[in-house]
Amino acid sequence: MNTKQCFENEKSNYTIFYGDIKAFNLQAQQIFSFCLTIFLLIYGMVVRYIGLLFNGIITPSFYLHLFHAFISFLIFLLFRYYFPRHEKYIVFVAHLNVIITILIMDIQYSLYSSVNSYTVTMSVILCTSVIVLGRFWHYLMIVTITFLADVTVFIISADRGYSTEMKIFYLTDIVLFILLMSALHLYFTSIQYRNFKQKRALKSLSERDSLTNLYNRKYIENVVNSYYGENESCAMILIDIDDFKKINDIFGHIKGDEILIETAENIAQEFRHTDCVARVGGDEFMIFIPNIICREKVLQKAERLSENFLYIKGEDDTLYTVSYSVGIAFEEKDGTGIFEELYKKADTAMYKAKTKKGVKGSNITVFER
Repeated sequence: MNTKQCFENEKSNYTIFYGDIKAFNLQAQQIFSFCLTIFLLIYGMVVRYIGLLFNGIITPSFYLHLFHAFISFLIFLLFRYYFPRHEKYIVFVAHLNVIITILIMDIQYSLYSSVNSYTVTMSVILCTSVIVLGRFWHYLMIVTITFLADVTVFIISADRGYSTEMKIFYLTDIVLFILLMSALHLYFTSIQYRNFKQKRALKSLSERDSLTNLYNRKYIENVVNSYYGENESCAMILIDIDDFKKINDIFGHIKGDEILIETAENIAQEFRHTDCVARVGGDEFMIFIPNIICREKVLQKAERLSENFLYIKGEDDTLYTVSYSVGIAFEEKDGTGIFEELYKKADTAMYKAKTKKGVKGSNITVFER
């Protein structure tokens, strides 16, 4: 995989997992900002004590630590109380927090290296490589800004009498550290994307029927029970394959599975992406249609499905017709508990469709109160 493909793959992952990225940044920034606030307050008090003990004064570094702690606490409050309800700028502010942290820690050490630990400074900066997710070039831009800011501060303070050897060593140290941060962030990001993929795969397995790839009963039940239609009606359609047991007995389970898969594809093609289509039993399919404006269109869809026969060729070249019984129930209300009520109505209508006389394959019944 070349560099261009890597960046295209990274861009694709960012788009696909954008919701997961926002959730990660929301949680990670809360934890990091809160811990950093506590750490800076404690570390600031240590710096103050050392300054008073050895110099008899409070160094400016103490006040810079307090300022940084205040900024960090404000960012914690944003991610804790504001961004859970306003998600638009989560990723942007997460990167901004990384810039603020790196710049203040790095500049503080450059200006007051005599009272600040290099190990502590670099440890905090290194932590920023694993507390933010986004596009890699965004993070690369952040560390580049840090590099330029650090070099600028270094040039300003160059009158301290650094030797040429010391300057080269210092600049080399910065470049290597930035490369380390970028590599660590890239590796960390790849691990997170892998976790997101595994999480989605597991979620899909828990929500989907393994044979037809339609949703399962548990999923559609949650969708129906959480429906809020603002006084608009909804509908549930229940479809059952007629004499499916005979199909399995005569033609075998492999042919039966093929019929289930074809039926699932026909149903999925007929309905909108906002409708929920599920397999809720062996040969039973359910469709939940929210926010119905015209009931006639629902009936028309059901009629097209019931008339879309499948055929099985027997050993003597005889064609056997696969037909369906369809029950439909409409409901005006929404809220918890609506699934069981709709299911009972649709099931009652479907049972009537199975038992009523008429042309097989055109058995559609709408539940009547």
